[in-house]
Amino acid sequence: MHRNTAIFIAILAVIAGLVVIVNIQNTASQQIQPPSAPIPATTPAPVTINTHTSTDCGVSLEYPSNLKVVESTTSSTMFYDTSKPEDSVLLTCQQANPIIPEQSERIEDVAIHYASGSATISGTLYRTTTQENGTQVSNLIFTNPVNGLHILLAGLGRTFEQIMASIQLL
Repeated sequence: MHRNTAIFIAILAVIAGLVVIVNIQNTASQQIQPPSAPIPATTPAPVTINTHTSTDCGVSLEYPSNLKVVESTTSSTMFYDTSKPEDSVLLTCQQANPIIPEQSERIEDVAIHYASGSATISGTLYRTTTQENGTQVSNLIFTNPVNGLHILLAGLGRTFEQIMASIQLL
């Protein structure tokens, strides 16, 4: 065997021996360490459900108590969470039709129930993904047959879905 080959094999053997020793020490130290105490799970504060009634719009809805409510006018209300602005939802009503999103990827029919449970009307849900960051924006538009106002409920994510599922005509 050539001398350089023998030196190379000897170096590889020393490196392999060091790797084996390091692995044995790591295994031994893992077995010696006492088991770590389980980390207690933190329970988030319970979120209660509040009801918001807009007599001008002729609707009521339920929203999580962690949202703040700001009524800018009698026909417009914003629900938002200061720690998660993406959970904001807007309710507004007006005489004119709301602007329908031009690039809606999904358009769905949604049943809006009367609070009395006697009947339903149909609304249209427009879902659009923003080009800036891919966020899905949802817009529910329907007309209240009692007062003729066009109602827009707009928002993002799970909070919007919760509020939309609870909206009722008065």
